[in-house]
Amino acid sequence: MGNASLRHIPGNSNPADVASRGCTIEYLKSNSTWWNGPDFLLKSEDKWPADNKEVISTMETLCCYSAVNTTKKPIIDAQRFSRWTRLLRTMTVVLMFITRRSSKAAQHFGRTVAELQAKATMILFRIAQIENTPEENLRHQLGLYKCNKTALLRVRTRIQNSALPPETKEPIFLPRKSGITALYILFIHEKNHHSGTEHTLTQLRQSVWIPKARATIKRVINNRCFICKRLNAKPFKLPDFPIHPDFRVNKPSYPYENCGVDTMGPFSYKIDLQETKKCWILLFTCLNCRAISIDILRSLSSHAFLHSLRRFIATYGCPRRIICDNAPAFKTFAELQSEEQIEERSEDLLDYCATNKIDIKFIPAFSPWQGALYERMIGIFKSAFFHAVKHHTLPLDDLHTIAKESEAIRNSRPLTYTTDQTDFLPLRPADFVRPTARLSEPQLIDDECEWKPQYTTKDELLYNWQISLKLLDNFWNRWQAEYLTSLRERHQITHPHPRSYHNDNPVQGEYVLIHDENHPRGTWKMGQICGSSDNFSRSVQIRLPSKRIITRPINLISRFEIDSNETIRKETPQDESSTTRSSHPMITRSRKRQLLLPNLLSLAIMMSFLQPTTSTNTRCPDELTIEKKIIYATPCVANGIAVATYSDHDKTQLC
Repeated sequence: MGNASLRHIPGNSNPADVASRGCTIEYLKSNSTWWNGPDFLLKSEDKWPADNKEVISTMETLCCYSAVNTTKKPIIDAQRFSRWTRLLRTMTVVLMFITRRSSKAAQHFGRTVAELQAKATMILFRIAQIENTPEENLRHQLGLYKCNKTALLRVRTRIQNSALPPETKEPIFLPRKSGITALYILFIHEKNHHSGTEHTLTQLRQSVWIPKARATIKRVINNRCFICKRLNAKPFKLPDFPIHPDFRVNKPSYPYENCGVDTMGPFSYKIDLQETKKCWILLFTCLNCRAISIDILRSLSSHAFLHSLRRFIATYGCPRRIICDNAPAFKTFAELQSEEQIEERSEDLLDYCATNKIDIKFIPAFSPWQGALYERMIGIFKSAFFHAVKHHTLPLDDLHTIAKESEAIRNSRPLTYTTDQTDFLPLRPADFVRPTARLSEPQLIDDECEWKPQYTTKDELLYNWQISLKLLDNFWNRWQAEYLTSLRERHQITHPHPRSYHNDNPVQGEYVLIHDENHPRGTWKMGQICGSSDNFSRSVQIRLPSKRIITRPINLISRFEIDSNETIRKETPQDESSTTRSSHPMITRSRKRQLLLPNLLSLAIMMSFLQPTTSTNTRCPDELTIEKKIIYATPCVANGIAVATYSDHDKTQLC
């Protein structure tokens, strides 16, 4: 083929065209070209049809090489098994099948289940050694040798004279990267009641030897033991303290415009000498001036909370914003649902909330530090209240009186630090609520006014009104200059955390463990993160197995040690082609017959479009007067194949 020359033959002289174009039997019998070939072959070469130019002057000899890439398949895929017992049971069933078919195999492996399981264990260890052959330096370092009886690689040790069992003196070598080794480690770990790394290592060294055993055992336990994941899962870290919100550091229109609400109790009060009942104290605190207002509740129903809120609004005005926890009474009021205790003639919650336009914000469940504004006020109030009540059980009127006196005492506490008695009186919460209610005469700013020999009732009233306004403005100016700047003295910006935690934030779709102080850690519920109102920085919404959605702070949930790529893979939708490859088609016989007809129709339609183009492009012209250009040639057949293009045609023709 290296010295062969290729020439063109006209179509009317080509015997192959007779068969390719189709003809009858009579025409084929009388066709001399088919039986004898073209007539010019009998003449000298100089009388053959000549080309316009030589088609191929020289042709390179092409050589084809076949490269076979063989992939070594495992004898048994340990990744398909989640437990050692299942893998061992599968191998035992295989040996049981072999022993029932062959008497020689029965003599070698045994017939009892115990003998078959022992042989299956040795076979699995041998498979692990074959699939992960140790290197030569590791063989020399561990003194590995092949046991003649079991064909297993064993470690030669220096404790041959000890009283230990033979399998402990010369343990079986197990490669650390084998899936069979990981299943066996997990089996020993669970067999010893989920013991730690050291105890599991001690039990493993009774029969096997694993290189870098501690790191391998720790990796297997942390990644594959689900129970240990639940027990050792680490919580997330809360972010640093945020800046104060604008409604906290700006002057409000009136006290209690922004307030926090919480309940404390229960407290016992007596009705007579023998009967006692319980009550609760509802506390309102101003988020700006830190004033408090308390009220006694005889129940925690939304009906009792509504009446207490109405009394508070009648005294101090309607608040625009309320921050509270997730108490049922607060949730019911926010969800605008009526309580059964509310009478039909009483004002409906929906109309009342819509009329007063109260914006209620709930903190995440089980995160009282997010309501520290009112939690601290509860602690201050309790210190005075318990010192007054002590261990006595008082009537309700006495209890209410002591509670209001404790409220007045706490509203008179100073908000800022004072140095000596010559300074201004300390700034108190009561100065903003009732500027005229004071324990002693304040040092007012003396403004010069027009002298009048005698005050009238009108002048005295205007003068007192101006004094109260100046006094209130003076308090708010001091609040802005002294109290707000004193908030910078607290330099703590981080929450207390446990010793071990996650620095990163949770992500959408991640499975977490929900903390519950009232139950053991092993019984904590598991859920999936489904959303967050603050971009997963402080609290998340979790979907429970019962489809109920709850809200928890991120430091009260723990992450399972699952690869992030796996979580993202679960949440990212796959394309159609990858889904088709990964899922089983499940085509039954009836389904196959249903799919056959559309496939045949599609193939016939496609071939009908391709047939004219193929017949035109694969036919060579009869005359050779058209100039052609060779673009590809190959000697893959006896006479070779060349692909040529013609200058006056836009299509490529095969000759």
